[in-house]
Amino acid sequence: MFGMMSGYACFYLVRKNISMALPEMGDELGYSNVELGMLLTGTSLIYGVGKFVNGILADRAYPRYFMALGLMASALINVLFGFSSAFWVLMALWLANGWAQSMGWPPCATLLTSWYERARLATWWGLWNASHQIGGAVVFVLGGYLISAWGWRAVFFAPAGLATLGVLVILWSLRDRPEAQGFPSPHEPKGDELAELDHPQEEANPELESLTALEQTRRYILTNPMIWLVSLGNLFVYIVRIGMLDWAPKFLKEARGVHLEEAGWMVAALEVAGILGGLGAGYLADRIFAGRYSLVNAIYMVGLVASLALLYLSPQLGDSFQGTLPNALILSVVGFLVYGPQMLTAVSAAAYAPRSCSGAATGFNGLFGYVGASIAGVGTGLCVDHYGWDGGVLFYAISAILGLLCFLVAHLLSRVMRAIS
Repeated sequence: MFGMMSGYACFYLVRKNISMALPEMGDELGYSNVELGMLLTGTSLIYGVGKFVNGILADRAYPRYFMALGLMASALINVLFGFSSAFWVLMALWLANGWAQSMGWPPCATLLTSWYERARLATWWGLWNASHQIGGAVVFVLGGYLISAWGWRAVFFAPAGLATLGVLVILWSLRDRPEAQGFPSPHEPKGDELAELDHPQEEANPELESLTALEQTRRYILTNPMIWLVSLGNLFVYIVRIGMLDWAPKFLKEARGVHLEEAGWMVAALEVAGILGGLGAGYLADRIFAGRYSLVNAIYMVGLVASLALLYLSPQLGDSFQGTLPNALILSVVGFLVYGPQMLTAVSAAAYAPRSCSGAATGFNGLFGYVGASIAGVGTGLCVDHYGWDGGVLFYAISAILGLLCFLVAHLLSRVMRAIS
């Protein structure tokens, strides 16, 4: 768990650093919001495809070396990016970074489903998921000071050095699946503890051993309606999540008059609140709602819609909703609520697939997520250029409503399938 959390947090240092650089890059290099959005959108598409492809590969790979290779490549690309200025060079490098970044999640998904029992998987996954917010919070706070002191290029050099140290941590701490290390599998059901779970339990299936990775993916993922539904919901979750992370510094600076250093702390607060949101979602899913992941997701999405509505309306609600603290609190609530579904959709995808293709299942879910992220990139840029930041926030609110509908349908379908079985 330590190796996965620290390693994946380092991936975020050399991925979300661009969010802090966007305002200064746009001013210094003369790029429009749409051009900056193209940079984010293209990278998100590459990352999403890479997450699916590398998910299939990670199910058969040694997680330690697979993850370390991706982080080292990402660190080197960040250094090259920091020395560049031409738009198409920046685009090519950040696209390559998207592929390198896609090598971080799949080995973690494989290890999580291998080392931790299904009945408490959401809890353990929620703990690991905090690595997203830890890495994001560090780079948002650090980035504000680096840019103020040395300019936007420094936010690519310093995190690259920290990520290189992260490679060493991964190589030192990560190991293979428990059976390969001489430990028993944690997936033997005990009594009736799994009876109420809202997803099928894996049973011994000798046929799996005879299927190739592509055949398993086709049979257990591409034809599974539950995985499709939660993945579609994840698309809309990621429009909000990535849109807020990538554009919040620029939104706070231009629409709320916040200094960039303060904006870094405020977005970091969103990330820290997301840790609690992920842990809370895992606890609720395992202990209160007995594995009914989509129901927990729907509850979170109702709150997310309300919090985005408050962000949209805050300028009209008086002085008590203005200033740094009120905006930081609203962003923190958004972070708490968006990271619950972001975590649980991956757990859902893994739970609805055999363990031997959990990396592919979560990679497929991630592919949808980063299609959403790609929509958030150019979509936000277009909305802001044509309708101002009110249009951008409204774009996120509509996306949250569509995600809510997906999770409600998924929950109802799971109930029907359970009743039939």
